[in-house]
Amino acid sequence: MGSLVSPALAPPDVLAWDDDRLLVTSSSVNTDVRRPRLSASVAKSVSSCAARYVGERVLRMGVESEDPFAPAPVGTVAHTVMERLMQLARTKRTPLAARRIMYQLMVDLTSPNPDKHWPGLPVERTPEWLALVDSAFMGLFGIVDPRKIVVHKTELRLDDVFIGGVPFKGFIDMVSQAEDDDGRWLEIVDYKTGARLPYTPFGAVNDHHDQIRMYRIGLAQKLGSDKRFRGSVYYTRDKLAKSVRVPMRGPDLDATTRRFQSAWRRMNSYADDAAWPAKATPLCGWCPLVATCPTAARERKVARIEGLPTAVDLPIPVRRHRPSCSPAGRSGEDDWAAHESDARHGLDREDLDYDALHADLAGQDGDGRTDCQAVVGPGAGLDAGDRIGTTTKETNMGALLYEDKPFLEVPESRDTLNPNSFAAIGVFGIVSMTVEQLSKAGLPLTARRVRGLARLFGSIVAEVQRDYTGSTNWQQGMNTRARGALHTTVDSLPVPLTGTADDLRGWHEAARKRVAAICRFSVELWDDGEATFDGDYAAVVGG
Repeated sequence: MGSLVSPALAPPDVLAWDDDRLLVTSSSVNTDVRRPRLSASVAKSVSSCAARYVGERVLRMGVESEDPFAPAPVGTVAHTVMERLMQLARTKRTPLAARRIMYQLMVDLTSPNPDKHWPGLPVERTPEWLALVDSAFMGLFGIVDPRKIVVHKTELRLDDVFIGGVPFKGFIDMVSQAEDDDGRWLEIVDYKTGARLPYTPFGAVNDHHDQIRMYRIGLAQKLGSDKRFRGSVYYTRDKLAKSVRVPMRGPDLDATTRRFQSAWRRMNSYADDAAWPAKATPLCGWCPLVATCPTAARERKVARIEGLPTAVDLPIPVRRHRPSCSPAGRSGEDDWAAHESDARHGLDREDLDYDALHADLAGQDGDGRTDCQAVVGPGAGLDAGDRIGTTTKETNMGALLYEDKPFLEVPESRDTLNPNSFAAIGVFGIVSMTVEQLSKAGLPLTARRVRGLARLFGSIVAEVQRDYTGSTNWQQGMNTRARGALHTTVDSLPVPLTGTADDLRGWHEAARKRVAAICRFSVELWDDGEATFDGDYAAVVGG
């Protein structure tokens, strides 16, 4: 197979590795990867692994040709089939009509188009290509009867709206109209030709759901907030077809907005520094940078598909490596302070609004929210969005939560947190520590205050955990270890809850470094094997 990258784009002139960061050394390329309007897909990419986002975009700029049989091109064609099908008169939206559209697209795509990096379809492989495309869209007919859908618009463009003040760009696959006893409503539909996302328990992030909610926020700006909306994701792959309704409550929309704002801040911060952090994820094996990425190498990630560039194909220079946590990688006896001051340890985290959080901690929010004592007391009367640590979902047994085995985060046949799980121990512990710290500081307990500080504590644990295991799952043992280190850190490095926002920001960074240092030295102690002491008491005592 030929090189993925054309000679016109030599990676050494554009990219370089600096530990866990991918440096963009070309100002024009760095300008290109900073998007003026943020889409749902770019927000997801930047929040997942920013280095992969840059790598894919840079290599796409220099790609020689696209593989017609890869999932992305096949999905694009399947989307086009469904779009054109739904533009037909309702009575004509049949499987036969969809396949006719597919055959016409096959004819159009048979010839190469160098300007669009399209190599054309080899005649001898057209049956294989047709089978892939057909399978990607035929599940639509198992989800709905297209002849019964009243289409408002297909491929509805959103490029003049804002989400939480952030400029947004997107295309809605379909907006349909319907009516019930409560009146008319619009349904926002997004087609997914790949696999459905695994079940995400209450409170977890589902990127597909976030995308629909972004569309709903943007569409309300475009059409008016008086409209009623529903949202669904159609997973259209044949034999795996399913429609999933997306929650659209106020707290759901607010959480999506916060994540989108965070992605915007991250993207601009990374672009300002021309440095994009890498993060180990389950998708490393499909990343074009996997053969050269230092983070992937540490996590023993390798290419999972054919055709990805090798280190020879992508000679991206490495500026420096992070020291190993093994004994051979130690820099000296007095490492501890260096580890706590190592601002490079850890991965990107969701930005926290320290000014807003400090205002909450100081009781300056002025929004009249009820405090935690009212929440846990009888007849609290709070809206669902102001409840702390609760879910409005009920199980089939009529109970709020259902217990199961500790290794199951979500009980079988349920969709709520298992309070007997390791994850429950984690989240309850973080919130309990939050309340304890706020009480010690003499601050009134409010919903916003508890949520904000718990989120700050949780982010420290997640950063360090992710650095070691590539995951932020509350169920993991590494999460437990990092939480223990955080408890020690909070005891030895008091949280400045009555200080300024800058004080809190500084504490956040210092606490993260201390938790990371505790974990690093713990691993080193294990690396040593049998623990022995050399008798150098003078090195330990302060006198």
